[in-house]
Amino acid sequence: MSAEFSLILDVQCALGESPVWWKEAGVLVFFDIVGRRLHRFEPRSGRQEIDAVEEDIGCVVPAKGGGYVAGLRSGIWLLDAAGARVRQLAANPENPATNRFNDGRVDPRGRYLAGTLDEPKAGGRAGLYRCDRRGLA
Repeated sequence: MSAEFSLILDVQCALGESPVWWKEAGVLVFFDIVGRRLHRFEPRSGRQEIDAVEEDIGCVVPAKGGGYVAGLRSGIWLLDAAGARVRQLAANPENPATNRFNDGRVDPRGRYLAGTLDEPKAGGRAGLYRCDRRGLA
């Protein structure tokens, strides 16, 4: 049995990553890291929304109460529904000139887990962090 694939959304991302299905809203959320764009796609209606983000974005999850928790170059932020920074939850503990937050998700206990990426891949320095009510560890 062979599968057939068809393009449903041509977004022309420079570096599109980390799709997240937001069940409650019925939307697929993903982003373009270097294009600094947050994308939302509602398959049922075909509606697509794209918002600019102020800096490189490496991971995003829907936040309770609306908006998103996102790993940006400068740290972990609460973003509003349009991708604008509302409040920094934790600063990037590494050098943001060379390291940025990359993949991240929420664990079953509600903690945000996110890794960093050594972009020049020269120093081998990157980490995995937990962000919760106690801060970043």
